[in-house]
Amino acid sequence: MVCVPLPAAARREATFGYPISRVWTAAVRLIRVDLECAINEKDRDDGYFFFDYSDRGKTYPGSVELVTLQDSGADHVRVIIQVPAMPAYVEAMILDRLARKLEQEFGPPKAAPAPKPGSKPDDDDAAKGDKDAPRAPANKPQGAPR
Repeated sequence: MVCVPLPAAARREATFGYPISRVWTAAVRLIRVDLECAINEKDRDDGYFFFDYSDRGKTYPGSVELVTLQDSGADHVRVIIQVPAMPAYVEAMILDRLARKLEQEFGPPKAAPAPKPGSKPDDDDAAKGDKDAPRAPANKPQGAPR
């Protein structure tokens, strides 16, 4: 029997309470200047860029995608980081550094958007064990006792 490993489809994401223009510039500077990674392609209008993550003399392709949350009523941006060939902690480290950079440069973020009433949590959040993911109430209150 031959076992063939499947390619990793890892990705990490986080939501930040800053305008997209600030998150974009901070993310580009973090990748290019702080992490010293080459940026291969970027499209600010579409909100993504590709980069080469360096580790122990080798480079691995990665991407950053920024998505404005439309229904939040405020400036919130979801940032999705992918470096498929590297362990998930690399993506988590990049997101953590981006969060610190944003807070150091622009102050504390606005509160994250509240979930819409009646919305279900994403399966991805439940699978990740995200304790901050919105959850439906366990017991719905019944009418008053008679």
